[in-house]
Amino acid sequence: WLQNAFNEITMAEVAKHASKTDCWFVIHGKVYDVTQFIASGKHGGGDTIVEGCGKDATQLFETRPMGSGTPHSAQAKSFLPNFEIGTLKK
Repeated sequence: WLQNAFNEITMAEVAKHASKTDCWFVIHGKVYDVTQFIASGKHGGGDTIVEGCGKDATQLFETRPMGSGTPHSAQAKSFLPNFEIGTLKK
């Protein structure tokens, strides 16, 4: 898959990447491939990130229902561009 912020990706395509070893999700209309991030073990919430795989994870990202119930930090948000592979096709 070519990493390019101009790629338009359908929700059906995102849904094909719904596992710990192949994880894409959508946050605020942008598509992210966080497979390598999960493999790195650096996610502060451990495997809770896997709940968002293959879906629109905006609500999960903004509320962290398994944790504090608060949005992710500015630092966490600053990491997102590193994983962006495109935008969600409307």
